[in-house]
Amino acid sequence: MKQTILFYIFIFLFSTILSAQSPYPVYYFESPMDIPLTVSGTFGELRLNHFHSGIDFRTGGVIGCSVYAVAEGYVSRIRVSSGGGGKTLYITHPNGYKSVYMHLDRFVGKIANYVLAYQYEKKTFELDIDLTSEVLPVAKRQMIAKSGNTGSSGGPHLHFEIRQADNDRTINPLFFGYKLCDNTPPVINAVRIYPADENSLIAGTNQTYSHTRKALKGKGGKTLKSAQRTDTVPVWGKCYFGIDVFDELCNSVGRKGIYKLNLLIDNECVYSYCLKNFLFEDTRFANALTDYAEQLKSGKYYILTRLPSYVPIPLYERVKDKGIYDFTDGQAHKLVYQASDYTGNVSEYVFWLKSVKPAKLPQKPKTNPVSAGMEFLYSEGNAFSRPDCFVEIDQNTLYESIVFDFDTFTKQGSHYPLCFRIHKEETPLHKSYRLGIKAKNIVPENLKSKAFIAKLSKRNTLSYETSRWEGDFLTASPRTFGTFVIALDTINPGVKPLNFKNGVPLRNNTTLKVKITDNLSQITSYNCYLNDNWILAEYDRKNALLTIDLENKPRKGKNHLKISVVDGVGNETIRAYVF
Repeated sequence: MKQTILFYIFIFLFSTILSAQSPYPVYYFESPMDIPLTVSGTFGELRLNHFHSGIDFRTGGVIGCSVYAVAEGYVSRIRVSSGGGGKTLYITHPNGYKSVYMHLDRFVGKIANYVLAYQYEKKTFELDIDLTSEVLPVAKRQMIAKSGNTGSSGGPHLHFEIRQADNDRTINPLFFGYKLCDNTPPVINAVRIYPADENSLIAGTNQTYSHTRKALKGKGGKTLKSAQRTDTVPVWGKCYFGIDVFDELCNSVGRKGIYKLNLLIDNECVYSYCLKNFLFEDTRFANALTDYAEQLKSGKYYILTRLPSYVPIPLYERVKDKGIYDFTDGQAHKLVYQASDYTGNVSEYVFWLKSVKPAKLPQKPKTNPVSAGMEFLYSEGNAFSRPDCFVEIDQNTLYESIVFDFDTFTKQGSHYPLCFRIHKEETPLHKSYRLGIKAKNIVPENLKSKAFIAKLSKRNTLSYETSRWEGDFLTASPRTFGTFVIALDTINPGVKPLNFKNGVPLRNNTTLKVKITDNLSQITSYNCYLNDNWILAEYDRKNALLTIDLENKPRKGKNHLKISVVDGVGNETIRAYVF
């Protein structure tokens, strides 16, 4: 009995010490599910155009696991979307934090009743509403939903976040005491050495040098903690570095994000990166942290030491000389990358450089300052204008100052009369900018309502940009540079029943499924009417699927169903069915 009491006293004291050392409430939040927590996505993981903002908990490939409120509070926001987070709940807690649950299959209890009533009142499936504390209070461990695969989810799971309630700053949930099984150090695939300017030489050239590991797997496939290259790469001038690295967790597959990254040169830590929290308005900084051009080309994420001029997120713990290092001392240098996961497993990658002065230094290319283009400063607003096009870029949209590049051309094999190349696609942007293209002489008057700005890929495929007319110009707000054209969408959306036919009696299928598609400007609205009454239809954008739950609403005998689908430029398809 005495030993038991001492044990619990020890646990209490240990917990108190941990809580005192952490700025976050370590033992305040419960698990959001009652199954073992295994992970398919980690906080801060690098994704195209964003950092992953929470933890993805696996649900064993199934839909319908119970999801619980991790602490008492109230539902402060409900969002239902055909993309993004799908069905999402936000719960505000009295300790100043907010928990978020995404990709839910369905809400339960009073929450489900509230959402359904709102959808029928407003005649909409999609919604984004804020609630006050008295509307939907919740208790700790109260079941709030069932897990699912809604929105842009790539498979059944629960996306879970913890945010500051006052500003929605998202924080690594592991800081709050959640434990993950992780006994494997990160895997380092390769290191790259980049020339910092035209005078830099790496292995005799002014080009990027890939320093690929020889092996990071031991016998039986066991991951090794370190890898070392004994060969020495000759360099001269200023260089910076990039690393392709990911983590592995227990009972999980695929690449996961690491927690911390250090670079040591001659035993001095010159670079340290650790993402602990961020605001959603800054999530696109993931593109500036990495080699964005390589990311677009191959899908690989090389984390760079080079510090951008505009850094909106406090993720760098140390960056010496802005991440660009001078090797003109004629000496050999030992470099060590250290990649860590949250549990403390560390991988090291050791390689050597030697400063070797070449017999002949590279010649600086001659530039014509008149034809080089306009200089756009990252710290200021910038504008470019000519009779047929204008570009307006706000302050801190660029991560670096650039020499703005612009061109117009006709692309062979393209159906578009004129293409507008807005700078270089490989230049990442933090925010959208304003683009206007004069379309008066391109678009016939009778087709103005069907015109929009689209981004044209190298394969001649189009990406729709929400557009509007301003005088003779079509305007849009792209978030990337690239080639843009004026396109027309004159084709109505497609509507195709999947599990019922017109005039055929329904048997056991009380849920109707309809495929809805659009060739260019995307689906923007959809409405279904059963016997002239609006009925809820759920839209799954990734599968182009409209699902109608009849819910005992059909009457005996003939029932009339009308489906209306509208795309981004107003093309509408209406289909009527009798069953």
